[in-house]
Amino acid sequence: MRQRIRTYQDAAEFLFNRINYEKRNAQSYGPEAFKLERMQTLLRQLGNPQLDTPTIHIAGTKGKGTTAAICASILRAAGYRTGLFVSPHIARFEERLTLNGELPTEDQVVALAEDLNQAVGQMTRNAPELEPTFFELVTAMAWLHFSRSEAKFAVIEVGLGGRLDSTNVCSPKICVITSISRDHTALLGQTTTEIAAEKGGIIKPGVPVISGVDDEDAQRVIAEIAAEQGTKVYCLGREFNIAWEESSDEKKRLPGLEGEIDYSSSHWQIEGIRLPLAGAHQARNAAMAIRAVEFLTDKGLVIDEDAIRSGVKNVRWPLRCEVVSQCPLVVLDVAHNEASIAALGKTLARLPAHKRILVFGATRDKEPATMIRQFVALFDQVILTQYLSNPRALPVEKLAAIVSPVLGKNADRILSQQARSPEEAWRICTQLAKPNDLICVTGSFFLAAEMQKVIAAQPIRADGSTPDRMPD
Repeated sequence: MRQRIRTYQDAAEFLFNRINYEKRNAQSYGPEAFKLERMQTLLRQLGNPQLDTPTIHIAGTKGKGTTAAICASILRAAGYRTGLFVSPHIARFEERLTLNGELPTEDQVVALAEDLNQAVGQMTRNAPELEPTFFELVTAMAWLHFSRSEAKFAVIEVGLGGRLDSTNVCSPKICVITSISRDHTALLGQTTTEIAAEKGGIIKPGVPVISGVDDEDAQRVIAEIAAEQGTKVYCLGREFNIAWEESSDEKKRLPGLEGEIDYSSSHWQIEGIRLPLAGAHQARNAAMAIRAVEFLTDKGLVIDEDAIRSGVKNVRWPLRCEVVSQCPLVVLDVAHNEASIAALGKTLARLPAHKRILVFGATRDKEPATMIRQFVALFDQVILTQYLSNPRALPVEKLAAIVSPVLGKNADRILSQQARSPEEAWRICTQLAKPNDLICVTGSFFLAAEMQKVIAAQPIRADGSTPDRMPD
């Protein structure tokens, strides 16, 4: 008999004691590990809460979380009670299931977890092989929370891929595929066509598809899947467009970190929308979010221009080219594949700095050599490190062995030091960096999240010192 969940700690243990593929190397399991039968059975036990809330379902190699956050922000600005499901989380798992930007309370978490606990007990009593995973349980918790809270809409970010992802049991009003590039190749395939087939698996019969995919092979696959499902694809650059211009006040200070966008489609023309997220590439994500809510107005929702402007302007999405210090300039970013690193590099290239320091760590199943080759020329020094919160971290010694050949004869000059933890890496940075330098931390979501905590505890003061280091 399962023990009842009575406290928040009980709830956390119930969730985190499950199989968690976010903490397993992709080489240790295959696509067969992902079966929608477990999720479908669990949701039936809960009364299929995923069907209670109209959904915008968002997949993509990069940009899907940002697009989801902007969608939710616009819907909230328009006055609609909106649930947002994203992954992974930074500090608390409840960050994955917010309602109108608010975390569920601990009492709500306990109640939700106990209902999940009872449902799991019923579904596995005669079929223990259907024991759900951490991600499946948290996804179900989100839908249950949104249903009970009477959310008007849910914006759901795909966790991995699309076709076999635990979120792919909903009946969305709109599907969005933000981009296709190489990532999670051990599970999704080595080519963009294979990856597009997996992500295109979220496309449902008659449900409109918004696409920001610019890879031609991937575009063709998405179009073929949509045709099979009897629906249409609305492509960025064809059915709707976006123009981005950096904000005038940023030209003097931090060019490229904020800007304004002009959105246009056959029905809407909205100019001068303030976009606070750093980098011109975020304009594409904003465009897809705006197009998604534009479809909702065709279904009777009232979303005016003020809601669009307010929703985009007030969106908050941490660790995406996030500036956490300006003296020196410190940027945290979760880029972890070739395409996202390239986008980050374009933004960083425009930022003024005397010396540029890269703090880089990676996950075992990623391609760090490919990533660092993309933009290492931007940096004067590189500090290699590893995160500690997840066993998928690539040990710093192995990381050095992988990236050193990429740097060739410059390896000894550029690879200044190695650090066995984010805290050690930050300590090195505070010794190396001067007020007019730039520090960028990237390579993994988990590294950026851990470094955020370290910097918050040991911020660099305006004089260049940290709480445990006096200025020279």
